[in-house]
Amino acid sequence: MATARRDQQVDLVCVAELLHEHLTAPLVAAAYEELRGSERERVWTLQQMVAFWTAVILRAPSSLSEALREAAGDRSSGYPPVETSNQAFFQRCSSLRWEFFAEVFRAFVQSVSSAEPARFAQHHQEIAKRFERILILDGSNLEPVARRLKITWGHTAAPVPGAMLACYDLMRGTLADLRYSHTLKKGELVSAREVLAQLPEGSLLLGDRLYGTPTFLSETTDLGLYGVFRRPRNGRVDVQEELGRFEYRGGTLEDTAIILGSRAKVPARLVRLSLGEKIYEFATNVLDPERLSATEIADLYDDRWEVERMFYDLKEVLNLNRFYCGNANAVAMQLYASAIVHTAMRVAQGRIAEEASIEPEAIS
Repeated sequence: MATARRDQQVDLVCVAELLHEHLTAPLVAAAYEELRGSERERVWTLQQMVAFWTAVILRAPSSLSEALREAAGDRSSGYPPVETSNQAFFQRCSSLRWEFFAEVFRAFVQSVSSAEPARFAQHHQEIAKRFERILILDGSNLEPVARRLKITWGHTAAPVPGAMLACYDLMRGTLADLRYSHTLKKGELVSAREVLAQLPEGSLLLGDRLYGTPTFLSETTDLGLYGVFRRPRNGRVDVQEELGRFEYRGGTLEDTAIILGSRAKVPARLVRLSLGEKIYEFATNVLDPERLSATEIADLYDDRWEVERMFYDLKEVLNLNRFYCGNANAVAMQLYASAIVHTAMRVAQGRIAEEASIEPEAIS
């Protein structure tokens, strides 16, 4: 139960209802056919694997063996019934490509997004009307693997959990996309560029200093996207025109038209926020202050921390701070199952808030 007001409680069973509503057999089957190639169907179908892993996320068993025992012994346990051995499940975790789970996650997000209105960050409603979507990019390394698949016990190499790149929809309060890399050799910007290519034109992106380079801002512009990124401390800035100077939260906001970079030479705006000894600089390719003002940029960037809250929810609330298996496929299965459950939780949070006539952010 979660308390919306002191005198009002709401039942979170709607999270499970959302999963049943959108995580349907036809949706999973379509994702399977999209990627299957030469992949053969097994006793543990993709539908059953997705249902099992989402149940694991919701129930948080101490081990997968415990979950499998419950599934075999109690038809009302919430786990999908499959008449097969534990070894068959572990083998399936090892052999089923994690890209299938990624495809199911994206299909689930698309299904939910088409059915649910944007209920979060309503204080940015006016800004949202000017852009296709408002998205936050950020990456995070995954936590050390706690357990390993039985079939890998004879291997001496330490399992590497990898990293994730999140594309978070600020107005919907959910992930718009999630990219998994089983190796830390693949940089965050590489994954970010993969995400950029899939985003609708006119979207506005928020990001930290990693994304504030002239090259990345130029690539964002070329794809018909807009960005507001923290500017790195180094890099050339040629001032073109002073656009404005404003008082803001006891400090000063300066808005300047610039050329960013010595090679890329990207037309941009530099918004500098000075609060005492602290100075924050933002680079944006939204060149018209009428479309996105300096104060709106500062206000928007305040909410970039929402993606950090999302990482916290995945790792601490949904137990993604430890992995049941060291195999890369199984790690990704747990990751994407957590992302699916998180999406359902946030949609349920928005529905509950709407019924209670409060802001979704007011609910824990």
